[in-house]
Amino acid sequence: MTLTDQKSSDKQNGAAENMTVIRRDIFRLAWPVTVENILQMTVGLVAMAMVGRLGATSIAAVGLVNRFTQLIWALFAAIGTGATVLIAQSTGAGNQEESRRIARSSLWMALIFMSATTLPVYLFARQALMVFNPQPDLLAVATSYFRISIWSVPFMVITMLTASILRGMGNTRTPMLIALGANVINAACQYVLIFGLGPIPAMGLNGSALAIVTAQACGALVSIGVLFRAFYPLSFLSATKKPGMSRRVLKVGVPAAAEHLCWQVAAFIVTRLIVGLGNIPMAAHQLGLQAEAISYMPSAGLGIATTALIGQSLGAGRPQLAKKYASELVRWAIVITALAASVLLFLPKQFLSLLTTDREVIELAAVYLMLMGLGQSPQNIASVFNGALRGAGDTRTPMYIALAGLWFIRIPLAMVLSKPFGVKGVWLAITVDLFFRFSLSLWRYLPGNWYKKPRLYTEGNAV
Repeated sequence: MTLTDQKSSDKQNGAAENMTVIRRDIFRLAWPVTVENILQMTVGLVAMAMVGRLGATSIAAVGLVNRFTQLIWALFAAIGTGATVLIAQSTGAGNQEESRRIARSSLWMALIFMSATTLPVYLFARQALMVFNPQPDLLAVATSYFRISIWSVPFMVITMLTASILRGMGNTRTPMLIALGANVINAACQYVLIFGLGPIPAMGLNGSALAIVTAQACGALVSIGVLFRAFYPLSFLSATKKPGMSRRVLKVGVPAAAEHLCWQVAAFIVTRLIVGLGNIPMAAHQLGLQAEAISYMPSAGLGIATTALIGQSLGAGRPQLAKKYASELVRWAIVITALAASVLLFLPKQFLSLLTTDREVIELAAVYLMLMGLGQSPQNIASVFNGALRGAGDTRTPMYIALAGLWFIRIPLAMVLSKPFGVKGVWLAITVDLFFRFSLSLWRYLPGNWYKKPRLYTEGNAV
């Protein structure tokens, strides 16, 4: 049930919103995103468990390449976030034609973005990885892996954009099903291409990269079909393309992209710091990041659901409903995080043993997981706060909070603490940053002004 359809029901029930309906709407949007994220996490863990059998150098190589993949995603986030917010608000206002124009403009920008990034990265993969100053053996393995896996990025962008558009419309189930199919393909291909099967030779880490490309290509093909069906007719060459639509998408999305970019630049600096400490600390850091997702992914789903529900509520002119959605989502985040973080705190070595047999890496990575277990509650609750702000059109405040935490706490503290404590000092700095940014997000969220004066971006209200 959309928010527009719910208006007539609200009139019958009076001013008070039915909490059962609110929880049903949250569950309807949040569970598919959560399941999708858990599926991605699970397949990532399965793939890492296979790569982990290849040794610490292969694990570290995946970590280096992931930094660049995440950087590309950060640049793309301007399109994805802008599309989600604008389509959520136009859906709440009942304007289907506006949603179609937003989707078309977003697809055009995504195509241009892919053309401008993929080939240059392929050609200069080795030079790019040298930014981290890795050891020669790590550089050689990472370069080969990077030059194959980079071709998954165009497909990934299409799939992610489709998911962003559909979530803005309140459809989180379809992206989940697409992710399920792609992840099953990825898991199967990972095993066959890494270790070989029958006439197919073992390709090692390069096989893992090829599996990612294959799975993302399948997901992208299905995503295109779904998107064209949802917005039929959706013509790329339509002469009715509205002037300025791309600018509106970017105006909403650029602050979010800047936030992601700040994250990734900071991650670059942290990664370079850790690489200088050796391959074992880098492998432990990468395994820790992979395992940490077990706690973060469920709340990430709640953050996405928050943006969609808040955007639809405010697009329909119902700020009080937006407030109730946000409050309920915060409560869900607290419960889910408490359950998931307990795994990191109490079973770190057992969990890491599923990913690698290297005892030195396991012992070191366990310290990271325990620290992140302490920091998951502030991190995940803050993601709901920031999702509410984005749904209301305020994509700048989360960016400013990220800037403050990353550049005034995480980076300087990591540089200082890494000298006496090594990689453990870097992880301690990350934990302190999580609590600092949570405090800022809470300070911005509590006054409630975010839902009283929404910044709407639907037609006729663009800022």
